[in-house]
Amino acid sequence: MPTSLIRASAFLRKEIFEIVRQPKLLLTLVAGPFIIMLLFGIGYSNNAVPLRILFVAEKGSAIEAKIAELAPNVTQSLLYEGISNDEAAALLRLRRGEVDLVAIAPRNPYADIRANRQAQFLLYYNEIDPVVSGYINYLWQYFLQEVNRNLLEAVMKESQVEAANAAEPLKSVQQVAKQMREALERADVNTAQSKYNDLVRPIINTESAVTPLLNFLDNASESLDKQPNGPNSPQTGSQEMRILLADTRKDAETLQKIEAGQKDYVAESTALSRIEARVTRLTALINEYKNIEAPIIVRPLAGSAKNVSPVEIRITDFFAPAVIVLLLQHLMVTVSSLSLVRERQSGSIELFRASPLTAFEILLGKYTSYLLMGGLLAIVLTVVLMLALGVPMLGAWWRYAVIIFGLLFAALGFGCFISIMAETDSQAVQYAMLVLLGSVFFGGAFLSLANLTPAVRGVSWALPATYAIQLLKQVMLRGVEMNPTWILGLLVLGTGLFVLNLLLLRRKMAQE
Repeated sequence: MPTSLIRASAFLRKEIFEIVRQPKLLLTLVAGPFIIMLLFGIGYSNNAVPLRILFVAEKGSAIEAKIAELAPNVTQSLLYEGISNDEAAALLRLRRGEVDLVAIAPRNPYADIRANRQAQFLLYYNEIDPVVSGYINYLWQYFLQEVNRNLLEAVMKESQVEAANAAEPLKSVQQVAKQMREALERADVNTAQSKYNDLVRPIINTESAVTPLLNFLDNASESLDKQPNGPNSPQTGSQEMRILLADTRKDAETLQKIEAGQKDYVAESTALSRIEARVTRLTALINEYKNIEAPIIVRPLAGSAKNVSPVEIRITDFFAPAVIVLLLQHLMVTVSSLSLVRERQSGSIELFRASPLTAFEILLGKYTSYLLMGGLLAIVLTVVLMLALGVPMLGAWWRYAVIIFGLLFAALGFGCFISIMAETDSQAVQYAMLVLLGSVFFGGAFLSLANLTPAVRGVSWALPATYAIQLLKQVMLRGVEMNPTWILGLLVLGTGLFVLNLLLLRRKMAQE
C-alpha cells in the first residue's frame, strides 16, 4: 500500500508542477473568478429601469384631463411622456424606441360603464424579453388599480362633502322637535302641525345624502367588522346609522296627522323625544364618518412585511453561492477533462501501461492533486469575496468545507469521465462547456428548480452544481444545517463517478 501511495503521489507533484510553471494559468485560476464576482457585485443594480409611457386620448375629452391629473404621480416606475391625440404617431414613436409604452384611452368610458362593461385601456409595447414582458403587464395592472383607487377616492370625498352639507340642517331638527313637543304639551295642535315640514324635510334630505356614503362604508368595511350571523351579533356603524335614520323618519311620519282634541299627546311627545335623542347620535356618527380619510375607506387594509432572516441579503449575496459553485465546478471539470487526453496524446499512457502503475493509482493521484488545487482556489476565492464584497457566512465553516469538498470531488468525476471518453482537446473542452451550460440552466443558479417539470428536474439532480448551490445557500445565507439528503446525494454522485471512471480507465488501458 505505501508503494501504491508513492506512485500516486508522483501525479500530485507532476500536476502541481505543470500549474506552477504556467503563472498566467495560475493567475487566471485565482484572479479570474474573483474579478468576475467583483464586476458582478459592482455593476449589477436591482432597481428596475423606469419605462417611458405615452398616452393617447381624444383632444379636449374628460378622460384626457383625468389622465393628465393622475398619470404623472401613480408610480416612479412609469415616466409620464404626455398625451398624444394621434394614435398612429404614438405607435410610430414606440417602434422607433422613443417611448417604451403607448396606452390608448377608451373613447367613451361612460358609455361602456352604462352598457355594463369595463372601459378598456389598450397598452402597446415592443419587447422581446419574456421576463420584461411579464413585468410590463404586472406594472400596467398596478397602474390601473391605482387609477381606479384614485377615482374611488374622489367619489368618496364628494360623498363625504355631500353628507356633511346635508347634515347641517339636521341640527335644526332637535330644536323643531322640542318646539313641537312643548306645543303638544300645551295642546296647541296647530302650532305643532305648522312645524311638521320643518321637522321631516331635513330628515329625508339627510337620509338621501348619506346613503352613498353608507354604501361605500358597507362595501369597504362591513365584511371586516361583521360577526357571524346570530341574534347577538354587533351592529356596524353604518348599520346603526341606517337604523337610526329609518326609525327617525318613521317617528316623524306618525306626526303627520295630529288630531285636535285628543285626551293626551303622550305618544306624540314620546316620539319627538326619541327623534331628539336619535338626531344627537346621528350627528355624532355623520361627523365621525365624514372625518375618515377617503384612502382609508377605499383601501381599509394595509400591511407591511418583515424578513426574519438575521441579515439583510443583497442581490449579490444571494447569487454568490451559485457563482462560487459554477466557477469551481467549471474549473475542475475543465482541467481534469484535459488531463488524460493529453496523457494519451503525449504517449504517457503507454509508459503508464508498461510501468507498475494501476488505473486506481492514476485516478487517485490526479484526484488528489486537483482536489488540493481546487481547495486552495476555493479558500482564496472565499476569503476575497468575504472581505471585498461582504458576502455573509451564517453557518459553520466545517459544513462549508464539506460542501466544497463534495462539489470538487463530484466535478472531478465529471472531468475525468470526459477525459476518458474524449479523443481530442477540442472534444474535451466542448463537453466541459456542455456541463457548464447544463448547470447554468438546470442547476438552480439563476432559475428556481420549482419552475422545472419533474422529468427535466431529473437532469438537475444529475449535476453536482445543483446539490452544492442549494447546500451553500442553506449554510451561508440561512445558517442552518445541511440537508442530509442533498449532501449524501452529492457524495454518492462523486463516488459513483469515481468507480465508473476507474472501470473505464482499466478497460481503456487494457485495450490500448
